[in-house]
Amino acid sequence: MSDKRLNNRLERILETLSSDPQKSIPNNCKAWSQTQATYRFLSNESVTASDILTGHLQATTERVKGQPVVLVAQDTTFINLATEDRKKEMGTLVCKNKNEFLLHPSVVFTPERTNLGALHNTLWKRREGNAADCYHTPIEEKESYRWITSYKMSCELQKQNSDTLVVNIADRESDIYGLFLENEKTSLEQRAEFIIRAKSNRLVETDEEENQTLWNELSEQPCAGSYQLPLQRTKYRRAREATF
Repeated sequence: MSDKRLNNRLERILETLSSDPQKSIPNNCKAWSQTQATYRFLSNESVTASDILTGHLQATTERVKGQPVVLVAQDTTFINLATEDRKKEMGTLVCKNKNEFLLHPSVVFTPERTNLGALHNTLWKRREGNAADCYHTPIEEKESYRWITSYKMSCELQKQNSDTLVVNIADRESDIYGLFLENEKTSLEQRAEFIIRAKSNRLVETDEEENQTLWNELSEQPCAGSYQLPLQRTKYRRAREATF
């Protein structure tokens, strides 16, 4: 931010909130005046999310330097700011005013699970409609483009750190043609690798067989390892230990 006063205010706010990130703003602030100042800062039209994150993103890039391998994990979370309107004399009937945002961060880790910080994030509010409405929409205007954006940011990180192996990791929703196309059109020296949880039984290129599918190819490979994960009981399943 060009205004030094805003930068100084942001520094004080971050020092206050970082003392206990799980607490709300009023609970972290020592006085009501401090709480009001924080809310005024966040409501200031001269302050944007990118302004607040600029320093952090730069620090993340610096931490990546010298690392042999970094993992860029991306996924989506929902931020629900819904409020409740209780109807008088209607018992337990509650009407919720839905106010939901979606946040898609890309966070950088080392293989030893050290968090190096955020690389990028996308925040948006979902438009009304259904999947059929997006069928003829360009990929750049679809929600799914966030997966490609994160991968492109990983490629930019790879470009800046030629001695580091950058690997983008994403869930099965990112198993889309546009991301693979982005990988193919990026030059080798700037191309980040990726690990994607497969959703589609795609064709794979092999030396032995034409038109080989992904599921068949993997079923023919030896098991590289497994791990156990305890699953808690829900109304749909019993408690058990699953093997992956």
